Parts: sequence; C-alpha cells; structure tokens
Amino acid sequence: MKIFNKLTLTHLIYAGILVVALTMRLVNLNEVPLANNEAQHALCTLDGQRGGCEGISRLYTFFTSIIFTLFGANNFSSRVVPAIIGSLIVLIPPMLDSIIERKSGIVLAICLALDPILIQTSRAADGTIIGIVFILYLMTFLLKQDWLAVLVMFGFGSLSGASFWLGLAILGATYAVTGLLTRKNKKDKTHQNIFVCPLKNQSKNKTFFVLLLILWIGISTRMLTDLAGLLSPLNSLAAIFTSGGSLAAETSLPTDVRLIVFCFYSFYAIIFSFSAFFHAVQDQNRKNLFLLIWILLGMVIFLIPQFSFYEAAWICIPMWALAASSIVQIGKNAMQEKQALRIPILVGIAILVFLSLQIVRLHYLLSVGLDLTKNLILLVAPILLCILFILLYGYGWSKTLALRVVSVLFLFCGAFALLRNANRAANLTGTIEYELVRQGPFLHNSDILIDEIENYRITNGALPEDIHIALSIADQTESMEWLLKNYSVDVVSELSDKNTDDYEILILDPDSLQSFSDYYSQDLALSSNLAWIQKDFSGFLPDEILEWLIYRGGTLQLEDYTLWFKL
Repeated sequence: MKIFNKLTLTHLIYAGILVVALTMRLVNLNEVPLANNEAQHALCTLDGQRGGCEGISRLYTFFTSIIFTLFGANNFSSRVVPAIIGSLIVLIPPMLDSIIERKSGIVLAICLALDPILIQTSRAADGTIIGIVFILYLMTFLLKQDWLAVLVMFGFGSLSGASFWLGLAILGATYAVTGLLTRKNKKDKTHQNIFVCPLKNQSKNKTFFVLLLILWIGISTRMLTDLAGLLSPLNSLAAIFTSGGSLAAETSLPTDVRLIVFCFYSFYAIIFSFSAFFHAVQDQNRKNLFLLIWILLGMVIFLIPQFSFYEAAWICIPMWALAASSIVQIGKNAMQEKQALRIPILVGIAILVFLSLQIVRLHYLLSVGLDLTKNLILLVAPILLCILFILLYGYGWSKTLALRVVSVLFLFCGAFALLRNANRAANLTGTIEYELVRQGPFLHNSDILIDEIENYRITNGALPEDIHIALSIADQTESMEWLLKNYSVDVVSELSDKNTDDYEILILDPDSLQSFSDYYSQDLALSSNLAWIQKDFSGFLPDEILEWLIYRGGTLQLEDYTLWFKL
C-alpha cells in the first residue's frame, strides 16, 4: 500500500508538470504574428501543392490541416500541434524510471517544462520540436527494448521533418563514440540476443503493423491527395544539406552571437551539468559520458549558422539530464545540514534580494541615459558585496559548509532565472518582439495593414476573395501571404503599369521608387526585428548586444512598406 501511494503521488506530480508544460506552450499562442519560416509551414498546410513544401513535416501539415478545418486558419491553429507535442517531452523521465532516480526524474521533468528554448521551439509553427520528441521517444523505447514501439516511432518520426534525421545522426554518433570510449575486452552477456522481431509469430502485431502502415501512407500523402508525399522522408533528409532545415540565410544568426545568447539563457544548466559530470559516482560514468558527447555534438550542429537557433534544444535536453542529479544532490546536502545552514542561507537570500533591487535601479538609470562605462561602480559594488558575504561566512567554517551555502544560493538564483526566462519565452507578460530565440523578423503592425485593406474593401463593396493583391517584396513574402490569406494574393517579381490592371492593391518594398497611374500610395511601418540579429559580431560587445544583455531586448527596427490602392 505504501508503494502504491508513492506511485500515485509521483503520477500526480508528473500530471501537474504536464499541465504546467502545456500552459507555458499554449498561453498567448495567437498573439505573435508568424515569422517567415512559420508562415511557410502554415501556407503549405493550406495548399499541399504549393512549391517549396517538399521538406516540410508531413505530421505537422496533416494534423494542422485538421485543426484548420475545425477551428479555422489562424496563428494559434498553426502552432497548437507543435505546442502539444512539445509538452509530451516531460513524460519521458517517468518512462525511464529504471534508469533515472525518482527525484532526479521529477526535477528533470520540471526543467524540461520550463526551459525557455524548449518553450520557444514548441511555440513555433514548424516541425522542429515534433522531430525532437519522436527521436527522444525512440531512444526511450530502445532503452526499454520495446521494439514494436521503436518501429512505430521511427516510421512516424520520418514524417516529422529534417530535425528527426538530424537528431538520429546526433544520437547515433553519440552512441558510437561512447561505445568506442567505454568498450570492454569482455562482452556483456546481458546484451546478447536481446532483439526479438516484433512481428514474429504474433498475428496481432502484424495486424497492428498493417494498420499503422495504412495510417503512415494516409498522413504522408494527405489522404492520397498528394502521392509525392511518400518521398517526404527523403525530401526532409535532403533538406538538411540544402537549406539546414528550411532556414533562410537572412535570418540565420552568426556563430559567436549564438554562443553568447545560448550561454545567457542556459548559464545555470551549464554550471549544474558540469558539476554533475565531475562529481558523478562510478556507476554513472557511462551515462554521463553519453550525455556529455551528446551535448558536444549538439553544440557543433547548433553553432553552424545554416541551422535554426531552435537546434539548441539538442543541447538543452542532455544538459538538464545531467544537471538534475546535481540539483537533487544540492538539496539532499542542504537538508542534512539544515540547522547549520538556515541562518547563512537566509542572509544570503536577503543579499540576493538587495542585488535584484540594484539591478532594477540600474535598469531605470540606463533607461534615462546613464553612461554605463562611467558608472561601473554600480555593477562592481553588488559583486563585491557577494564576495564579502562568502568570505565572512566562509571564515571559520569548514570548506564543505561554505560550499553548500553558496550552492543553495546558486540554486535559488537558477530557479528564479528559469522561471523568469520561461515567463518571457511563453509571452506571459507581452514581451513578444524582444526575445532573441524567436527565429527571424515578423510583421509588427499587421492589424493596421488589415484595417487599411478592410476599409478599402468595404468602401468599394467587395468580398474578400474579390480583392486581388500583388506582392512585390524581397523578404517576408510568406509572412505577408499568410496575413493576407483571406484575399486573392499573387507574388509578382516585378510590377509595372502593364501588369497591374488585375490588382486592386499593390504592396512593395519600402525602397521601391516605382509609381503607378490610377493608384494612390500609403506607407505603413509593418516589419520589426531585433536590429543586431543580422549584424556582424566583431568580438567585442557592441552597444546592441550590451543593451540586449541588460534589457533582454534589442533595438526594435521598423520598416515601411508601400501600399498602392486603385482609385
């Protein structure tokens, strides 16, 4: 009965974590306009015959098209499938209870639910998180030796896009390198002949396999409406080498900027994971080595500008898997010495609160034009205060007690930073356009554009489908097409008086010098971006990066688009 109650409590805890993960991924999902890459996926869902959709996740387009049919095509509908699937990542630790200790599993699930990069990746309208989740479940079932489930995960994972094959390569290489570094002279007999064909002499499994094959064909071909979808696994594999998983070159981040931002987001996870690696017990060495190699290979992929910033998820997952055991150990050590550590920890918390207030004060002073380089004492003084605290409470103590106090305070800081970053990543407080992990620019004042077009349509007494719009812009074509999906939109490479007769509205780039007879023009600021995303990083922190590090936002850059309305 005691075991039953313990398991029931564990299940309730994981259920609560799943609810938190879903909330962080679904809240305000409709607020932010789709970036260009997201709009491309959504448009491919609306029109399967559209060009450039070959490498798009078939799982994403199939299930999102169902959502579109039920609830309409909007920003929320285009993102809800990745958000739900991304939440399922928190259920992997309880499935590996034979490998991951119970408390470490709960901590790992909490960290995966609140990690800002995983939240942002799950809130994107593409197949990145879908492929990641399928690979993780495939690895989970491999460890559990559930071969039928492995076959299912591989089959449907192959329809999830380029990220699945990228993850398969990362984990395959990780396993191979780990095996080479830890190989033994004697073979482990417990790992011999462990594979049993899941279809052998099992008629039920064969029937189940046939049904899954039919479902696989239905999803890949969108219910037999696009037979070319049978080749979608190969197309998504090829997309890795052709476009880095469909990431446009103009939205890619330089390697050094990626590294700075990732370290800023994952600083505490990095510290805790390294602590766990160097303080691991003997029987955990192989597992920790596997996770470390996974981190290194994921870092190699992530730092290649060709790939999306969201590939950082391949680093976050093994880092938290390592860090969880270190976090649990810090908690255990603190509980063992709770009487001796209570007062210094409370004093340390008071100092941390004071430092937080100093940061708020610094934030305000910078916002009113304070020259930071001439007032460095505002930053140095709080740091000196922390060092003084460590020296005062460390003097006369054993080294162990001093380290435990610092570790607990560091854990408090990490928990606060994780919650704060999760809040920003989930857009709980409306900081949507300032988060760097958002991949690429997006339309900022989209409601203004729609209002202008609707006013024109109502004035002329036309239906939405009767308004023909010509797009002649260099960037963000897909984002604009998605925004104007209720109208008749054509992408035109070059506009002139000869080919504008069929259009009521023309939308051009801000630097266009063209003019059209029988039309009147209007400029609208529609595009926003973090101004420094596309700038080179010289090796020293420029003002824009310094501003982002302090404010967690960059300089908001607006671009005007020229609209021409037919008289």
